[in-house]
Amino acid sequence: MGHHHEHHVEYKEVNLAFKLGIGLNLLYVAFEATYGILFNSTALLSDAGHNFSDIISLVVGAISVFLSSKKSTKRLSYGYRKVTILAALFNSLLLIAAVGVIFFESIKKIINPQPLNVSVVFWVALLGIVINSFTAFLFVRWTERDINLKAVFWHMALDALVSLGVVVSAVLMRFFHWYWLDGLIGVIISIIIVFTTWDLLKESFLLTIDAVPKDYDIAKVKEVIEQLPEVKSTHHIHLWALSTTEPALTAHVVLDKNYSLEQVIEINKKIQRLLHEIGIGHTTLEFELEGKGCGDPEC
Repeated sequence: MGHHHEHHVEYKEVNLAFKLGIGLNLLYVAFEATYGILFNSTALLSDAGHNFSDIISLVVGAISVFLSSKKSTKRLSYGYRKVTILAALFNSLLLIAAVGVIFFESIKKIINPQPLNVSVVFWVALLGIVINSFTAFLFVRWTERDINLKAVFWHMALDALVSLGVVVSAVLMRFFHWYWLDGLIGVIISIIIVFTTWDLLKESFLLTIDAVPKDYDIAKVKEVIEQLPEVKSTHHIHLWALSTTEPALTAHVVLDKNYSLEQVIEINKKIQRLLHEIGIGHTTLEFELEGKGCGDPEC
Protein backbone atom coordinates (compact mmCIF):
# COMPACT_ATOMS: atom_id res chain seq x y z
CA MET A 1 0.00 0.00 0.00
CA GLY A 2 3.02 2.27 0.10
CA HIS A 3 2.55 4.12 -3.17
CA HIS A 4 3.29 7.64 -4.29
CA HIS A 5 0.55 9.11 -6.39
CA GLU A 6 1.82 10.00 -9.87
CA HIS A 7 -0.51 10.75 -12.77
CA HIS A 8 2.05 9.47 -15.23
CA VAL A 9 5.73 8.77 -15.55
CA GLU A 10 7.98 11.50 -16.93
CA TYR A 11 6.76 11.64 -20.54
CA LYS A 12 9.82 13.36 -22.06
CA GLU A 13 12.25 10.89 -20.48
CA VAL A 14 10.13 7.87 -21.45
CA ASN A 15 9.75 9.22 -24.98
CA LEU A 16 13.54 9.56 -25.30
CA ALA A 17 13.99 5.98 -24.03
CA PHE A 18 11.56 4.71 -26.67
CA LYS A 19 13.30 6.64 -29.46
CA LEU A 20 16.72 5.27 -28.48
CA GLY A 21 15.36 1.74 -28.09
CA ILE A 22 13.55 1.74 -31.44
CA GLY A 23 16.55 3.22 -33.28
CA LEU A 24 19.07 0.76 -31.81
CA ASN A 25 16.87 -2.26 -32.43
CA LEU A 26 16.14 -1.23 -36.03
CA LEU A 27 19.90 -1.07 -36.67
CA TYR A 28 20.45 -4.44 -34.97
CA VAL A 29 17.69 -6.22 -36.91
CA ALA A 30 19.05 -4.81 -40.19
CA PHE A 31 22.58 -5.93 -39.21
CA GLU A 32 21.41 -9.41 -38.19
CA ALA A 33 19.28 -9.90 -41.32
CA THR A 34 22.17 -8.77 -43.54
CA TYR A 35 24.56 -11.29 -41.99
CA GLY A 36 21.88 -13.96 -42.20
CA ILE A 37 21.62 -13.40 -45.95
CA LEU A 38 25.40 -13.15 -46.48
CA PHE A 39 26.15 -16.38 -44.60
CA ASN A 40 22.95 -18.18 -45.62
CA SER A 41 22.03 -18.60 -41.93
CA THR A 42 18.42 -19.52 -41.25
CA ALA A 43 19.13 -19.15 -37.53
CA LEU A 44 20.16 -15.51 -37.88
CA LEU A 45 17.27 -14.70 -40.22
CA SER A 46 14.79 -16.34 -37.83
CA ASP A 47 16.26 -14.43 -34.89
CA ALA A 48 16.08 -11.19 -36.88
CA GLY A 49 12.38 -11.86 -37.40
CA HIS A 50 11.98 -12.54 -33.70
CA ASN A 51 13.88 -9.37 -32.78
CA PHE A 52 11.55 -7.42 -35.04
CA SER A 53 8.87 -8.19 -32.42
CA ASP A 54 10.99 -6.08 -30.03
CA ILE A 55 10.51 -3.11 -32.33
CA ILE A 56 6.76 -3.74 -32.46
CA SER A 57 6.73 -3.93 -28.66
CA LEU A 58 8.61 -0.64 -28.36
CA VAL A 59 6.41 1.12 -30.95
CA VAL A 60 3.19 -0.06 -29.24
CA GLY A 61 4.54 1.07 -25.86
CA ALA A 62 5.56 4.45 -27.24
CA ILE A 63 2.18 5.05 -28.88
CA SER A 64 0.32 4.12 -25.68
CA VAL A 65 2.41 6.47 -23.54
CA PHE A 66 1.90 9.26 -26.10
CA LEU A 67 -1.88 8.74 -26.19
CA SER A 68 -2.13 8.56 -22.39
CA SER A 69 -0.66 12.07 -22.20
CA LYS A 70 -3.51 13.49 -24.30
CA LYS A 71 -6.27 15.46 -22.60
CA SER A 72 -9.73 14.02 -22.11
CA THR A 73 -12.57 14.95 -24.46
CA LYS A 74 -16.38 15.03 -24.23
CA ARG A 75 -16.51 11.51 -25.69
CA LEU A 76 -13.41 10.17 -23.93
CA SER A 77 -13.92 11.55 -20.44
CA TYR A 78 -10.88 9.65 -19.10
CA GLY A 79 -8.80 10.36 -22.20
CA TYR A 80 -6.68 7.52 -23.59
CA ARG A 81 -5.24 6.39 -20.25
CA LYS A 82 -6.60 2.84 -20.61
CA VAL A 83 -4.51 2.38 -23.76
CA THR A 84 -1.43 1.83 -21.56
CA ILE A 85 -3.14 -1.22 -20.02
CA LEU A 86 -4.09 -2.58 -23.45
CA ALA A 87 -0.48 -2.05 -24.58
CA ALA A 88 0.81 -4.03 -21.59
CA LEU A 89 -1.58 -6.88 -22.44
CA PHE A 90 -0.61 -6.77 -26.13
CA ASN A 91 3.11 -6.85 -25.33
CA SER A 92 2.61 -9.73 -22.89
CA LEU A 93 0.75 -11.73 -25.55
CA LEU A 94 3.37 -10.80 -28.15
CA LEU A 95 6.09 -12.09 -25.85
CA ILE A 96 4.25 -15.38 -25.34
CA ALA A 97 3.77 -15.69 -29.13
CA ALA A 98 7.50 -15.06 -29.66
CA VAL A 99 8.22 -17.82 -27.14
CA GLY A 100 6.06 -20.17 -29.20
CA VAL A 101 8.13 -19.43 -32.30
CA ILE A 102 11.43 -19.87 -30.41
CA PHE A 103 10.23 -23.16 -28.88
CA PHE A 104 9.07 -24.57 -32.25
CA GLU A 105 12.32 -23.60 -33.99
CA SER A 106 14.36 -25.00 -31.09
CA ILE A 107 12.62 -28.39 -31.27
CA LYS A 108 13.39 -28.54 -35.02
CA LYS A 109 17.07 -27.81 -34.28
CA ILE A 110 17.21 -30.62 -31.70
CA ILE A 111 15.63 -33.12 -34.08
CA ASN A 112 17.67 -32.02 -37.08
CA PRO A 113 20.82 -30.19 -35.90
CA GLN A 114 22.72 -28.28 -38.60
CA PRO A 115 26.34 -27.09 -38.58
CA LEU A 116 26.59 -23.33 -37.99
CA ASN A 117 29.11 -20.62 -38.69
CA VAL A 118 29.79 -20.46 -34.98
CA SER A 119 32.00 -17.35 -35.10
CA VAL A 120 29.37 -15.26 -36.88
CA VAL A 121 26.58 -16.50 -34.58
CA PHE A 122 28.74 -15.74 -31.53
CA TRP A 123 29.54 -12.14 -32.46
CA VAL A 124 26.05 -11.27 -33.69
CA ALA A 125 24.51 -12.73 -30.50
CA LEU A 126 27.08 -10.87 -28.37
CA LEU A 127 25.99 -7.62 -30.01
CA GLY A 128 22.39 -8.66 -29.28
CA ILE A 129 23.19 -8.93 -25.58
CA VAL A 130 24.59 -5.39 -25.59
CA ILE A 131 21.69 -3.85 -27.56
CA ASN A 132 18.89 -5.64 -25.69
CA SER A 133 20.46 -5.14 -22.26
CA PHE A 134 20.97 -1.43 -22.87
CA THR A 135 17.40 -1.02 -24.15
CA ALA A 136 16.05 -2.89 -21.11
CA PHE A 137 18.17 -0.64 -18.86
CA LEU A 138 16.46 2.42 -20.38
CA PHE A 139 13.15 1.28 -18.85
CA VAL A 140 14.23 -0.41 -15.61
CA ARG A 141 13.57 2.66 -13.43
CA TRP A 142 9.84 2.61 -14.27
CA THR A 143 9.12 -1.13 -13.91
CA GLU A 144 7.67 -0.78 -10.41
CA ARG A 145 5.44 2.14 -11.37
CA ASP A 146 4.04 1.22 -14.76
CA ILE A 147 3.06 -2.27 -15.92
CA ASN A 148 3.15 -1.10 -19.55
CA LEU A 149 6.83 -0.11 -19.27
CA LYS A 150 7.44 -3.26 -17.23
CA ALA A 151 6.18 -5.32 -20.20
CA VAL A 152 8.57 -3.46 -22.53
CA PHE A 153 11.44 -3.98 -20.08
CA TRP A 154 10.85 -7.73 -19.82
CA HIS A 155 10.53 -8.05 -23.58
CA MET A 156 14.03 -6.59 -23.99
CA ALA A 157 15.58 -8.24 -20.92
CA LEU A 158 14.42 -11.71 -21.93
CA ASP A 159 15.72 -11.19 -25.47
CA ALA A 160 19.09 -10.37 -23.93
CA LEU A 161 18.78 -13.73 -22.14
CA VAL A 162 18.06 -15.44 -25.46
CA SER A 163 21.19 -13.85 -26.95
CA LEU A 164 23.20 -14.96 -23.91
CA GLY A 165 21.99 -18.51 -24.47
CA VAL A 166 23.10 -18.32 -28.09
CA VAL A 167 26.56 -17.10 -27.03
CA VAL A 168 26.96 -19.95 -24.52
CA SER A 169 25.82 -22.56 -27.03
CA ALA A 170 28.12 -21.07 -29.70
CA VAL A 171 31.15 -21.43 -27.41
CA LEU A 172 30.28 -25.04 -26.58
CA MET A 173 29.59 -25.86 -30.24
CA ARG A 174 32.94 -24.35 -31.17
CA PHE A 175 34.82 -26.82 -28.95
CA PHE A 176 32.55 -29.88 -28.90
CA HIS A 177 30.49 -29.56 -32.14
CA TRP A 178 27.28 -30.20 -30.18
CA TYR A 179 25.03 -28.51 -32.75
CA TRP A 180 21.90 -29.90 -31.05
CA LEU A 181 22.76 -27.69 -28.07
CA ASP A 182 21.52 -24.63 -29.98
CA GLY A 183 18.00 -26.06 -29.90
CA LEU A 184 18.21 -27.24 -26.29
CA ILE A 185 19.23 -23.77 -25.08
CA GLY A 186 16.24 -22.34 -26.98
CA VAL A 187 13.83 -24.75 -25.25
CA ILE A 188 15.23 -23.93 -21.80
CA ILE A 189 15.01 -20.18 -22.41
CA SER A 190 11.43 -20.53 -23.72
CA ILE A 191 10.38 -22.24 -20.48
CA ILE A 192 12.10 -19.54 -18.40
CA ILE A 193 10.35 -16.77 -20.35
CA VAL A 194 6.89 -18.33 -19.86
CA PHE A 195 7.37 -18.62 -16.09
CA THR A 196 8.79 -15.08 -15.89
CA THR A 197 6.07 -13.37 -17.92
CA TRP A 198 3.01 -15.27 -16.69
CA ASP A 199 2.32 -12.87 -13.78
CA LEU A 200 2.72 -9.89 -16.12
CA LEU A 201 0.21 -11.37 -18.57
CA LYS A 202 -2.25 -12.17 -15.78
CA GLU A 203 -1.98 -8.72 -14.17
CA SER A 204 -2.39 -6.83 -17.47
CA PHE A 205 -5.46 -8.95 -18.31
CA LEU A 206 -7.01 -8.32 -14.87
CA LEU A 207 -6.50 -4.56 -15.25
CA THR A 208 -8.35 -4.60 -18.60
CA ILE A 209 -11.44 -5.99 -16.82
CA ASP A 210 -11.17 -3.39 -14.03
CA ALA A 211 -9.84 -5.68 -11.31
CA VAL A 212 -8.33 -4.13 -8.18
CA PRO A 213 -4.73 -3.15 -9.09
CA LYS A 214 -1.93 -5.26 -7.66
CA ASP A 215 -0.64 -4.09 -4.24
CA TYR A 216 -4.01 -2.55 -3.36
CA ASP A 217 -6.54 -4.14 -1.03
CA ILE A 218 -10.18 -3.11 -0.59
CA ALA A 219 -10.05 -4.03 3.12
CA LYS A 220 -7.00 -1.80 3.66
CA VAL A 221 -8.66 1.09 1.80
CA LYS A 222 -11.73 0.64 4.01
CA GLU A 223 -9.50 0.86 7.11
CA VAL A 224 -7.89 4.07 5.83
CA ILE A 225 -11.27 5.78 5.36
CA GLU A 226 -12.81 4.48 8.58
CA GLN A 227 -9.94 5.73 10.75
CA LEU A 228 -11.66 9.13 10.77
CA PRO A 229 -13.89 9.54 13.87
CA GLU A 230 -16.68 11.06 11.74
CA VAL A 231 -16.93 7.91 9.59
CA LYS A 232 -19.14 5.10 10.91
CA SER A 233 -18.59 2.66 8.02
CA THR A 234 -17.84 2.37 4.30
CA HIS A 235 -19.41 0.17 1.66
CA HIS A 236 -19.99 -0.14 -2.09
CA ILE A 237 -16.22 0.33 -2.64
CA HIS A 238 -14.90 -0.05 -6.18
CA LEU A 239 -11.20 0.28 -6.97
CA TRP A 240 -9.87 -0.06 -10.51
CA ALA A 241 -7.12 1.24 -12.83
CA LEU A 242 -7.64 4.23 -15.09
CA SER A 243 -4.20 3.54 -16.55
CA THR A 244 -1.11 1.55 -15.65
CA THR A 245 -0.19 4.25 -13.11
CA GLU A 246 -3.54 5.72 -11.95
CA PRO A 247 -5.97 3.89 -9.65
CA ALA A 248 -9.47 5.27 -9.18
CA LEU A 249 -12.03 4.70 -6.44
CA THR A 250 -15.71 5.18 -5.72
CA ALA A 251 -17.30 4.50 -2.32
CA HIS A 252 -20.29 5.18 -0.10
CA VAL A 253 -19.30 6.67 3.26
CA VAL A 254 -21.69 6.40 6.22
CA LEU A 255 -21.27 9.29 8.68
CA ASP A 256 -21.84 8.97 12.43
CA LYS A 257 -24.29 11.88 12.54
CA ASN A 258 -25.95 14.56 10.46
CA TYR A 259 -23.31 17.16 9.55
CA SER A 260 -23.73 20.49 7.82
CA LEU A 261 -22.70 20.82 4.16
CA GLU A 262 -19.53 22.68 5.13
CA GLN A 263 -18.57 19.93 7.58
CA VAL A 264 -19.19 17.19 5.00
CA ILE A 265 -16.94 19.06 2.56
CA GLU A 266 -14.17 19.10 5.18
CA ILE A 267 -14.64 15.38 5.88
CA ASN A 268 -14.43 14.73 2.16
CA LYS A 269 -11.14 16.66 1.97
CA LYS A 270 -9.70 14.64 4.87
CA ILE A 271 -10.58 11.34 3.17
CA GLN A 272 -9.18 12.57 -0.14
CA ARG A 273 -5.87 13.42 1.57
CA LEU A 274 -5.67 10.02 3.25
CA LEU A 275 -6.36 8.20 -0.03
CA HIS A 276 -3.88 10.42 -1.87
CA GLU A 277 -1.17 9.32 0.57
CA ILE A 278 -1.61 5.68 -0.51
CA GLY A 279 -1.61 6.57 -4.21
CA ILE A 280 -5.32 6.95 -4.99
CA GLY A 281 -5.86 10.37 -6.49
CA HIS A 282 -9.12 9.87 -8.43
CA THR A 283 -11.97 9.40 -5.94
CA THR A 284 -15.73 9.85 -5.95
CA LEU A 285 -17.41 9.61 -2.55
CA GLU A 286 -21.10 9.52 -1.67
CA PHE A 287 -21.98 10.45 1.91
CA GLU A 288 -24.99 9.09 3.76
CA LEU A 289 -26.42 8.47 7.22
CA GLU A 290 -27.05 4.97 8.58
CA GLY A 291 -30.42 3.74 7.39
CA LYS A 292 -30.75 6.67 4.98
CA GLY A 293 -28.42 5.58 2.18
CA CYS A 294 -29.03 3.99 -1.16
CA GLY A 295 -31.52 1.54 0.35
CA ASP A 296 -30.11 -1.51 -1.45
CA PRO A 297 -28.60 -4.18 0.88
CA GLU A 298 -26.16 -5.06 -1.92
CA CYS A 299 -25.47 -1.37 -2.61
